[in-house]
Amino acid sequence: MIRPKRIIQASLTAAAVVGATLTFSGTAEAAGSCSGSLIDTYNVTGDNSPYAGQYVGQVRLYWDGTYNCAIFTKSGGPLYGLNTSMSIKLMAGTSPERSDIDNGTYAYYAGPVKVAAAGKCVRWEGSIIYNDRTVAYDSSSWDHCG
Repeated sequence: MIRPKRIIQASLTAAAVVGATLTFSGTAEAAGSCSGSLIDTYNVTGDNSPYAGQYVGQVRLYWDGTYNCAIFTKSGGPLYGLNTSMSIKLMAGTSPERSDIDNGTYAYYAGPVKVAAAGKCVRWEGSIIYNDRTVAYDSSSWDHCG
């Protein structure tokens, strides 16, 4: 009777390990969203033809009381659903500077990225590259201090 219980426990443990691996090894698109309250949004427009001046995405900034978190989404833009190189970097004005970056090839969004920023200012940088050309690069000033 003990043997079947051990087999079941081993199977459950293996399933948990596989599940954890699948959960944590996914792309940013599978990673979910930021916790906390949405505190700001920044519309990003294209820098170069054919997207110059055109909305291409949005950076969303969140705060949970300890951490700031950011996601760069292409929702509503002409590149939504297309695989492009994207990056989002979030920095906290600390010494030394704290930062988190996500870059890769994504169809929908990059991030989330998260930094501990209680009592500090934060800023972000984001980019989209498509067909070996920088479509958009944008950044914020140091903001949301506190």
